[in-house]
Amino acid sequence: DEPLSPLHQSPTLSPSSSSSWKPPLPPSEDVELRLEASEAYLLGEGRYARVYLASYRGKGKGKEGVPECWTLCAAKRMNVDRESQTMGLREAFFLNRLQSPTRGVYIVKLLAVREQTERRSVHGRSASDLKTVLNRPRSSTEHLSSFPSLPSLHAARDTVSRSTLLLEHAEHGTLDMFLRTSPDLVGDETWIRWARQCSAAVAWTHEKGILHADIKPANLLLTATFDLRLSDFGSSLLIHSSHLPTDGVGLGTLPFSAPELVDPTQTFSFPVDIFALGATLYQCITGKEPYRGLRAMEMMHHVRRGGLWEYEDGQRYNFEVDSRESPYPSAWRDDPGVKRGGSLRLAPS
Repeated sequence: DEPLSPLHQSPTLSPSSSSSWKPPLPPSEDVELRLEASEAYLLGEGRYARVYLASYRGKGKGKEGVPECWTLCAAKRMNVDRESQTMGLREAFFLNRLQSPTRGVYIVKLLAVREQTERRSVHGRSASDLKTVLNRPRSSTEHLSSFPSLPSLHAARDTVSRSTLLLEHAEHGTLDMFLRTSPDLVGDETWIRWARQCSAAVAWTHEKGILHADIKPANLLLTATFDLRLSDFGSSLLIHSSHLPTDGVGLGTLPFSAPELVDPTQTFSFPVDIFALGATLYQCITGKEPYRGLRAMEMMHHVRRGGLWEYEDGQRYNFEVDSRESPYPSAWRDDPGVKRGGSLRLAPS
């Protein structure tokens, strides 16, 4: 197996321990799951996992914290490759560490972790196809290894383990999608409430010694009551003041990245989360993603300079200048110094 990239290891964990590291898990044997991994129930997907709408309940009565009736949840089904499975276990570890039974911390709740064993798909054949192949007489299978479309018997018997994280269901999806579809619904009171909840979630995360490393609207979920939940801790790191990590290139999302996160020569710590939180709240109040429309190389140039606010101020200034010089009424409709006569622009009196 290929070793994991240092970017996806906590600085307090040695590289040799990544394959044997197992976090404490909730009592998944007490949980019954209904999950159909189809497009109809797909909530979202990323590099390491796909998230489906599912339901769960306790297998027996009297299980503390597990509902007896079927309850909706989000099933984060990790991909079967080693890196994805390790990222899932890391996220389970961090979410366990962040749970608090006595206070609301605005962190998505981990309900359970399920381990499933699946037969490996080889050359595009499903497990049912392979069962037919394995049951053929020996004389008819001797030639299978040389046939390009069929697996060897050894490969056909291989199985893989897949982790599925059961998370609380956020009925209104991600904050990113909400800002794209309903930006007019985010008023001052809502923005202030979300700012407080985001800040509380980040403060609690840092109090536990965890750097999230990828705060952005797409990783903030909205519950039925429009409260925020910070999610997606697969790339998070345990930070110690005497052992700060370096070379954060590859962590985070570029429009929300602090300068030190993209400079391989600099150490980074909790302030990168504070910077990303500010950029996230900026998008909440303006409805516009930082550095929108820029190419990756141009964006990297601004990020390394720490030029987010300078760039956004320039964009606002350019918009004001363009609107005053535009011959189209829609561009200067709200300009108090402009009188309109039909489609002609008249000089102010």
